[in-house]
Amino acid sequence: MSVLTAARIVLDEASEPLSAGAIYQRMVDRGLWRNPHQHPEATVAAAISSDIGRRAGSSDFRIEPDRVFTIRRGDRR
Repeated sequence: MSVLTAARIVLDEASEPLSAGAIYQRMVDRGLWRNPHQHPEATVAAAISSDIGRRAGSSDFRIEPDRVFTIRRGDRR
């Protein structure tokens, strides 16, 4: 499973915006995705931010001003 797919699952189930570190921890807790590198939360943040930048309004993700992430609801495909 890709980091973006795992993040989508975690954020879709979350009741509030989450930091990259919280998203990563929930991924690990659920066995969805694990990053062997030293700073896995940076990998999560970079993947989501890159998706937002690349896909703009069609991304499933949103970033809030305080660097927490949410899933788009209502306006998703």
